[in-house]
Amino acid sequence: MQVKFLNNQIKAQHFRGVPPSEIMVPYPNINSLLESQANFYKDKIFIKIENEEMSYIDFYKKVNQYSNYLNKKKIKKNLFSVSNSNPILFLVEIFSVWNNGGVVDLDCEIEKKLNFEKIFKDFKPNFSPNKKNKFYDICIKINGRQKNKIFLSHYNLLITAMGMSKNFNSKYENFFVYQYPFKEKLNMILAIILALYLGNSLEFIKKNREINSKNKTTLFSEQYYSNNKIENIILPHNIKINHKHKNFRIGLFLPEVSGYASINIKKPKIHLDNFFSIGKGMNHCELSIFNKNGSVVSNNIGELVVRGHNIVQRIEGDDCIENHFKFGWFHTGIKGIKFNNEFFIKL
Repeated sequence: MQVKFLNNQIKAQHFRGVPPSEIMVPYPNINSLLESQANFYKDKIFIKIENEEMSYIDFYKKVNQYSNYLNKKKIKKNLFSVSNSNPILFLVEIFSVWNNGGVVDLDCEIEKKLNFEKIFKDFKPNFSPNKKNKFYDICIKINGRQKNKIFLSHYNLLITAMGMSKNFNSKYENFFVYQYPFKEKLNMILAIILALYLGNSLEFIKKNREINSKNKTTLFSEQYYSNNKIENIILPHNIKINHKHKNFRIGLFLPEVSGYASINIKKPKIHLDNFFSIGKGMNHCELSIFNKNGSVVSNNIGELVVRGHNIVQRIEGDDCIENHFKFGWFHTGIKGIKFNNEFFIKL
C-alpha cells in the first residue's frame, strides 16, 4: 500500500506528464531569490506599512542579521515558530529560519517577545549559511483542512510564484496590497514571494482602509472588498461571496497546493445554487472532477482533483492519508462540477 501511495503522490506532482525535475527554476531556494533581487533592486522600496518603508537591500540585511542571531543560538531543532506582531518582522523571521535550513511552523507562534532592535544592532548584515537549502527541502509546515500536517518545499512556493507571475503585465508595475491583521499566513507568504519574484512592492494596510492608487491593484485579503480600483482580489478558499456583485473576482486558496490561486472570476453565466466559479488558474495545475471510482464526470457533481508541480511535498495525518492521492491526483475533498470547461466548487 505504501509503494502504491508514493507512486500516486509522485504522479499527482507531475504537470501534463512532466515531472518537477524537468522544470527549469532560476533559483535553488527562496533565499537565493531574495539575495538576487536585493542585489538587483537595492534601494527600491520592497515593503510598506503605515509610515514605515523598507528597501530590498535593507530587508535582505535585516534577514541576514536575524539569521546570525539564530545561528549563534545554535538551536538544534529544525521546526521553528515565529511571532505575528508586525508583518515586516514576521517576514524577516521566516526568511531567517530558511537561511538556517529550518522549517517554519505556521500554526504555532512565539509567545516571548524578542528585542529586534537589539538584534539588528548587535549582529552583522552579512551571513554565510552552514547548509544551503535545496529545491525539495521542506520550508513550511501548516495544518490542513482535515487535521493533516502539510509540508511544503522551496520548490512548491517558487513554482507557484512563477506560475502566478505570468498573469501580470510586466510593462507596468502592479500595485500589491495586503490587508492586516491576518490569519492565513501562507496566503501572506505567497503574496510576498510573488512581489519578490516580480520585483514589485507590497504594501500592508489595515482592514477597511481606502485603497488609493493610480496603478492596477491586486489585493490579498481575508474578506471580500468592493473597490473599483481593485483589478484582482485573492482570498482564502473558504470565503463566501455575494454573486450579485458586478465585479465578482476572487482567488481560490488551497494550502495543499501551495496556495492554488485563480484570477479574474466574474459572475458565472450558469446559475448554480451554492456553487461558484474558480476561474482561470494562475498556477501550473491540471483540474478535473472525479467520481468515487476515479472516473472523470461532466455536468455532474463530483470531487475537485488537482495535479501539478505545486502539490504538497509531504502530507501526514490519519490512516486514510493515501486517499488524498488516489488515481495519481490530489483529492481536495471539495465538491465540484464542470460546465463548458469552467469549474465550479461548493462551499
